[in-house]
Amino acid sequence: MLGAHSQQTAFAQSVPSITQQPQSQNLLAGTDATFTVSATGQTPLRYQWSFNGTNLSNNSHIGGATNATLVVSNIASSDAGNYRVVITNSHGSATSSNATLSVLLPPAMTNQLVSVSAAPGGSASFSVGAAGSSPLSFQWYQLSDQNISLVPGGNASTLSLANLTGANAGAYYVVVSNAYGTVVSSVAFLSVNYAAADSFNPGLSPFQGSLVVAALAIQPDCEIRPAKSLHRVGARNLRHNRG
Repeated sequence: MLGAHSQQTAFAQSVPSITQQPQSQNLLAGTDATFTVSATGQTPLRYQWSFNGTNLSNNSHIGGATNATLVVSNIASSDAGNYRVVITNSHGSATSSNATLSVLLPPAMTNQLVSVSAAPGGSASFSVGAAGSSPLSFQWYQLSDQNISLVPGGNASTLSLANLTGANAGAYYVVVSNAYGTVVSSVAFLSVNYAAADSFNPGLSPFQGSLVVAALAIQPDCEIRPAKSLHRVGARNLRHNRG
């Protein structure tokens, strides 16, 4: 009986001892991260969580900064890093190991496509900027003559086209995806220019006038479909072609 009493007294007067460490996590942006620690020692035990070495305090984003359980709400890339807790009582302190939070990001466009114009036999390129957790995959599409088709070899952030012909003219967009989501770029046009006399602008160089062979129509069901052709007159204004 005396031995058991001595053990209880020793425990009651002991420094904090961590029995369960907080765990590292990989979580999607926008979700909540929860870190929990378990400890023994003379009560009361006091907790102080830190992020990358800076003590945390409670606010609309952080809860439980001085409790055994820390909650980081609606996480973003800025929340990625190391979390740990220091537990103290009147006899001493114990510091947990680091728990690393990795924030997983679905793809997002950082730069959209820009329409381009080039001469037959020349080259043209489209580029898109995208961010998100690696690896990101890219797939380019062309819309022309009422068809939507994969662009062969179009699986990088930049699409380069060479030896242009009229078949290359049309609208282009790219789909960017990773393990956590998919995003679709805006649509940009490639105009393949042909030399033609321009009675309205006789001073134009041969490739300043251009033929834009495709336009897009957004349907009520949100599907994007090719629509009427457009002509560029003297590289100054656009009008619908007959039909």
